[in-house]
Amino acid sequence: MDTNDVLSVGKWVHSLQGREDSPVILFKDQNIYDVLYPELKSEDFLLVIMNRCQREMLSFYGNDTICLDFTHGMNAYGFDLATILVLDDKREGFPAAFILSNRQDSKALSVAFAAIKEHVSISPKVMMTDDTESFLNAWRTVFGVPEKRLLCTWHVDRSWRRSIVKLIKKPENQIPAYKVVRCLLTETEEEAFYIMLQEALKIFNETDEFRAFKNYFEHVYCKRTEAWAYCHRKWLGINTNMHIESMHRTIKYVYLLGKKVKRLDRALFYLMKFVRDRVFDRLICLEKGKISSKIAQLRKRHKVGQELTSLCIRKNEEEWSVASTKSNEIYIVKKNVACSEGCTLMCKECKQCLHNFTCTCIDNAIQWNMCKHIHYICSRNLNEINSAVPEDEGLSVHSPTVDEEEMVICEDRKFLEKATLVDNLRATATRKTTSKEEFQKKCTELINKTSPEQYDNVLSLLQNALNSPHFFPPANQEAVPKNLNKEPPNKKIKTQRYVSTKKKTSQKASTTFRKPTQEECQSISSSLILTAKTKQE
Repeated sequence: MDTNDVLSVGKWVHSLQGREDSPVILFKDQNIYDVLYPELKSEDFLLVIMNRCQREMLSFYGNDTICLDFTHGMNAYGFDLATILVLDDKREGFPAAFILSNRQDSKALSVAFAAIKEHVSISPKVMMTDDTESFLNAWRTVFGVPEKRLLCTWHVDRSWRRSIVKLIKKPENQIPAYKVVRCLLTETEEEAFYIMLQEALKIFNETDEFRAFKNYFEHVYCKRTEAWAYCHRKWLGINTNMHIESMHRTIKYVYLLGKKVKRLDRALFYLMKFVRDRVFDRLICLEKGKISSKIAQLRKRHKVGQELTSLCIRKNEEEWSVASTKSNEIYIVKKNVACSEGCTLMCKECKQCLHNFTCTCIDNAIQWNMCKHIHYICSRNLNEINSAVPEDEGLSVHSPTVDEEEMVICEDRKFLEKATLVDNLRATATRKTTSKEEFQKKCTELINKTSPEQYDNVLSLLQNALNSPHFFPPANQEAVPKNLNKEPPNKKIKTQRYVSTKKKTSQKASTTFRKPTQEECQSISSSLILTAKTKQE
């Protein structure tokens, strides 16, 4: 909207002010002190974007699972992009809000969350963030404490790798330390986890080489084991922030073609374009159906479950024991209460959905896939399982009635059609240029509605608007015809007003560690537990 990046962003925000469907719910420009936000300094920049469709999606799915994470590289000024993402009924991510800011601390995020709360108030069951406390502190201040807060496993693993390389100097000692903490991470039994944790800390403390890492691990992670250990996140339905990571990668490499973004207005344009495309993807999914990643994994595991030859023991009508084919572990499969909704994550061959069974294996308990053990049980005991379900419940589990299915779909369509299509159509309609006749007609209508006592105020507001640089750029920035605007190819980029407030830090490549195999994890776990019991005796 202008050759100057700052004026372009200002014009865009100003053009949306006063509109009911405005996606900008908070804007604090740089080099301006705003009394409404005393927590922010004059050099701080904060922009919160959430259009009507995003607002409805956050209200509809925000009470289940939300993910929050930062990404960089969206502009040349060091303004990082934070995304609030929700998971829909197909467990696919949808960006519910964007926060662009030069700060990542909890104070700036609290201001952004407060603006979001004015439109939507939610209380998520599960909140997943990266390996920082800024999101949690800000969220606790505005929305309250979530039922369950989790750390992204990928971010935790990356922090451990970097710390091991930094604090343990000898490479031959780095790999054993990583395998021990990785085994702690993947332990699914709570009692065994805490025995292994105490014993691992004692072993690390006995050697000078490991003592620095032990102090770091104990101080940073031992106080919040409920946020990263597998034993505390069973059947919560999420393990990593890959939904957001995949979305950020799509924006950078598909919409921005893998190139660095210099102008902020260009990044904003492609952000809004990405949201629009996700809206239509969601509508197509509801109208025509879609094979989501969960459905694809479900079908893949069904084929593996049909070929499974494992020992299966039925304990009772709702519980089975299945022996692992790769280790000595025994997995417990339990039947849950019938899924009351017209679930879309259903195996047609087994006539069961993802919510009907649970298994103690990592694939189901942590990754939340309908694992091969569940498919194996369903295929072997299909007739008994179906006959054990009462007639009034059978319809809701195996074949939802048409009325129930249409009711669920209509509820989705109702708010999506009103909140997304109308929102995008209105946004598209505003791009039309107003003619002189239409402008005169609108002015006449406004004059007729204005009382004589308000003439002076209206004239003053109009004069201030005409004098604003957002409407009319200075004379030296007027548009130049393309045929006269021939600039040399080596001309320097024009200096713009936005400035980066980030401190430059040297990035060191982290050493690549191989994750321990299942046999190695069992060996390390058994050794730690056996050592602990021996010391107690």
